[in-house]
Amino acid sequence: MTTLIPPGHRAFRISSAVQLAGVLRTIRRALGLRQLDVAKLAYLDQGTICKYEGGGRIPRLDDALQLLDRLGYDVIIVERDPERRR
Repeated sequence: MTTLIPPGHRAFRISSAVQLAGVLRTIRRALGLRQLDVAKLAYLDQGTICKYEGGGRIPRLDDALQLLDRLGYDVIIVERDPERRR
């Protein structure tokens, strides 16, 4: 079986927009970046990053993927364990 997450790398499970907001904030802080720094990396304004992190605005999928890419993160989709499927 292939391990998708290399040892020593961080992984996050996101199943809601609220969790995405928290993950974006966690990543930004772990990288020592300000919201303005992230906004410049992603070609967005600081207010948009603030709204994303606060849950006041949900990023479109392509915006979220671009933002995570600029922060050095990949998105991996993993099939759930059959016992957990709804």
